[in-house]
Amino acid sequence: MSHEPLQPIADAITCEVARFEAEYGLNLGVTVTTDEQAGTVTARGEGLTKWGPRQSLSAALDRAGLRHDIHMPSATIIVYPSVT
Repeated sequence: MSHEPLQPIADAITCEVARFEAEYGLNLGVTVTTDEQAGTVTARGEGLTKWGPRQSLSAALDRAGLRHDIHMPSATIIVYPSVT
């Protein structure tokens, strides 16, 4: 079994955050990291404590078919790409 490449997923999340920031004139302070060993992508930042940005990112992940968990109050979203 091998994990999907994580960097394209991380890049897509970064783009979604940037889109939201540009549309609403906000600086969410979200960082996106990959953990190849765990096979996850993590988005973390103060901006994800707000309902709107958190729901927007969650909806984009749902549309992409990516399983994810939201951890509050740490303002962290962990994405678990599918395994092939």
